[in-house]
Amino acid sequence: MTPDTTKKMFLIAAIFNWIVALGFFFVPGVFLSLFFIAPLPEQSVWVQQFAGLVFMFGLGYYWASRDLHSNQAIVRLAVWAKWGVVLIGLLNVLSGDISWQFMIPASADGVFAVLFVLALRTLQPDPYSRGRASI
Repeated sequence: MTPDTTKKMFLIAAIFNWIVALGFFFVPGVFLSLFFIAPLPEQSVWVQQFAGLVFMFGLGYYWASRDLHSNQAIVRLAVWAKWGVVLIGLLNVLSGDISWQFMIPASADGVFAVLFVLALRTLQPDPYSRGRASI
């Protein structure tokens, strides 16, 4: 992955997160209805809290687009967070708490997780890792 491609990918990830966050914060019912997700959340405070976290992760991706090396710890955290979204979504689908369509937008997080790992592998080893895996 070239540095230019990496910068663009993290900028796209930031914009993706900001769109999702704003959708969840301001019009969660409309946003989720675009994917035919049911049932719609009834606890707006938790949806808005989640939206705030998604927005802040987008800020981290923006920072990574500007300087990946200095922000690689944020990206490592993001890999785990993105896989967490996929796993938690899958668990909720399997338990019947939400419709399978939720996995459509959640799968985008899985794609970004893979791309983030590929971006991290293009960097020099982290001097603070002491030979441990970077993720």
